Amino acid sequence: MKKQIIVTTSWDDGYKKDLKLAKLLRKYKIAGTFYISREKEDKKVLLTEKDIKNLSNDFEIGAHTMKHYHLTKVPLSKAIKDIKNSKNYLEKITGKKIYSFCYPYGEHNLKIEKLVSNLGFKLARTVERFNISKPRNKFALATTVHAYTHLKDRANLKILSKYKTNDWEILAKKQFDFVLKEGGVYHLWGHSWEIDKFKQWEKLERVFKYIANKKDIKYLDNFGVIK
Repeated sequence: MKKQIIVTTSWDDGYKKDLKLAKLLRKYKIAGTFYISREKEDKKVLLTEKDIKNLSNDFEIGAHTMKHYHLTKVPLSKAIKDIKNSKNYLEKITGKKIYSFCYPYGEHNLKIEKLVSNLGFKLARTVERFNISKPRNKFALATTVHAYTHLKDRANLKILSKYKTNDWEILAKKQFDFVLKEGGVYHLWGHSWEIDKFKQWEKLERVFKYIANKKDIKYLDNFGVIK
């Protein structure tokens, strides 16, 4: 039996540089979900409502709260209001149902998972790395590789020792090769502002080129993964 292989990507926060990122995704015909938040006081760095609407024509839009709170550290009533407002805000702009949610900072617990489900979402993404399994818990969707190497990534000695590198580009390619061999879900994610700040665009495009246009692979947005 042929092993199923899925490639999905997701991009957090809703910064203006998402437009550059979207252009690359279109170039390589890679699907993605953009998780939009409104937390910055300087609105110039964020996507406009028109930008969000235009992005929604080609990509899934997901909610990421309005204020980018640490949801496990604020009163539940505050979390409910912020998550609900985020969903309503994006549905009004896009004219589409918003089914996917991303926990700010990846912070969640069973209470927050239940809350997100009760508000009408179908999935919620975390920041867990180095996972290639199809999700068992749709409200704790894990990822495979982050498009920039953080200390949190370097702490995973099992993975780093296996591939003998902490360079995210090399990890992204090697983990993709592993998914090609074993099957599973390959989930690349990141932040366009971070890619821009640390001049990672060339690395990102090399990864996109490496994972794109393969036969027998489903290129899906995050919601498509759980359907």
